[in-house]
Amino acid sequence: MFTRGLLRYAWLLAVALAACSPAPRIPDVPQALPSPAGDWTIKLTQSGGFAGVLLTVQVSSDGTLTAENQRAGRSVKQSLPPDTVAQLASQVAPVLQVTRAAPRSGCADCFLYRLEFTTEGKTARIEADDMTLSGSGVAGLVKLLQQLRDRALSSKP
Repeated sequence: MFTRGLLRYAWLLAVALAACSPAPRIPDVPQALPSPAGDWTIKLTQSGGFAGVLLTVQVSSDGTLTAENQRAGRSVKQSLPPDTVAQLASQVAPVLQVTRAAPRSGCADCFLYRLEFTTEGKTARIEADDMTLSGSGVAGLVKLLQQLRDRALSSKP
């Protein structure tokens, strides 16, 4: 009698625990997002850090790149090749899907990154710092913009 009651209790417990477990998650299927239509501008501002830098890069859909190092007093304007502009445009659509959560991790000497995308008179802003950048969904685009900025600023006038 005792064994039968114990088995019944164990069976009810197993059913209850199975009901509490999370349902299996179907993996997200990546879908191709369209590149932005019309004219657009993307701007990255990198500030802060131990040395207090202020670096910006802005790229427009027409291929105009403007890079600036305010601390060094250097500003450069260049034209990008169409394939680079297309590469940037292809990375913008996924970035616009990113949740705009508070980026501050409490890191005192981290760089702060502000990414601004403007099209049709509307601007989407995404912020992160060194501690939150990798989980922000914009790390790849930030890296590409940094490379373009640094290459432009290191070029001879």
